[in-house]
Amino acid sequence: MNTLKSWRFWVLNVVVFGIAFANLFVLSHSQPFFGHNKTFSVNRIIEHSTWVEGAPVVLTNHFSQVDVNHIGDRFKNGFGFESELVGIFKVHSVDRSKDPIDVRSKISLKQLEHYRHYVTTTHCSGGTSKYCNLVLIWDVRNSAPYRTFMGLLSDDSVLPDSGGKKVKTFVLLDSNLFRTLIGDPSAY
Repeated sequence: MNTLKSWRFWVLNVVVFGIAFANLFVLSHSQPFFGHNKTFSVNRIIEHSTWVEGAPVVLTNHFSQVDVNHIGDRFKNGFGFESELVGIFKVHSVDRSKDPIDVRSKISLKQLEHYRHYVTTTHCSGGTSKYCNLVLIWDVRNSAPYRTFMGLLSDDSVLPDSGGKKVKTFVLLDSNLFRTLIGDPSAY
């Protein structure tokens, strides 16, 4: 049997040519990586899905340089801010040497609601749960690409999907907003 006269040979060649043509000229060629501080295109998916430990990703999605302090040790009085994610998503610096600042008597989470941009859960030593709530707060009117965020212990609240358990709620608050609403951050 002559392969050039076989209809199967020609059908197979047409299918292969069609697939190659579609790959080259029809299908999207967007790259999985893009520049700046946004290492992977998966960043936006992580941000919209409120992924546990997604805070470093969200911060680097919105700011070109991020420093974080007062987060403490997640196994004691602090909350999780995973060092692997800090390295991958290029958070400039993280200071775990000081525990989150307790602001429960100074300002409530409800007063900060206007500035809230991201709410998720994070790992912590919450007592009744290994998870705590984490809220990221900044003022969008401040257009500075460089931000310093401070860890705060805020109101206790209910953890989503926990059956009504009360857990700690931590806040990562922009230091400029901290200065405006609470006072001088260097006093803490």
